[in-house]
Amino acid sequence: MAVALVDCERYGEGRINDVFKLAPEENGKEVHLILQRINNRLFPDVAKLMHNIGFVTDFCCRSVWRMRATHAFLVAQQQLQMTFCRRLLGALAAFGPRRRCARQRKMSLTY
Repeated sequence: MAVALVDCERYGEGRINDVFKLAPEENGKEVHLILQRINNRLFPDVAKLMHNIGFVTDFCCRSVWRMRATHAFLVAQQQLQMTFCRRLLGALAAFGPRRRCARQRKMSLTY
């Protein structure tokens, strides 16, 4: 696998870290990457910093998956309720036309 650096330029105006946009060419295709140089005067223990970043990223990913699973459950529950209502209405329709009681007929006339 041959990788050649096609372009490297400063990216953004970071105040703490330096950020660069790299464009290496890998197997004939240009790939875009972001490289961040951490200021080790402000962050002397880079290993701990990276551990914390990994911890926060993992937490965010798990939270997103939990929200997706909850959303999928709610959509499935709603679809089941709609299916039940359709089946119930279909079963009621099988008994013939709906007959309204006198009270319902009076209420429909007042609107």
